[in-house]
Amino acid sequence: ESGDLIFTREAPVGECGVLKDAKGVFLGQRTMMYRANKTKTSSGYLMYSLMSEYGQKQLENFSGGSTVPHMRVPDCSKILIKLPSLKEQRIIVDSLNSLDFSRQKKEQKVSKLSSLKKALMQDLLTGKVRVNVE
Repeated sequence: ESGDLIFTREAPVGECGVLKDAKGVFLGQRTMMYRANKTKTSSGYLMYSLMSEYGQKQLENFSGGSTVPHMRVPDCSKILIKLPSLKEQRIIVDSLNSLDFSRQKKEQKVSKLSSLKKALMQDLLTGKVRVNVE
């Protein structure tokens, strides 16, 4: 369903995100789906909890495998989440969403500037644009 949390169990363990549109989504064998109990938490809060240092440490502890770390399905139900009040969870999620949005905008700006720099360097190196040295 839309709003479910999708979580990878392998390669790499612990990548997660909230599903915005469930239409046509099929989970592969190395993914898990968590559905938040809305009386206790939200998918957004679950996602940020799994991405937290506390969550990542648990995932690391549950991950096995010598070549490719992976998490067993039964271990996915053993992950512990700290649950403050719903009001506090909403404040946390809103704050982290805001930071994520700001980070994404800055990454887009850096990408644009990097592309512009490459284009200008190409113009300079090919002689399309001349530099006067006095």
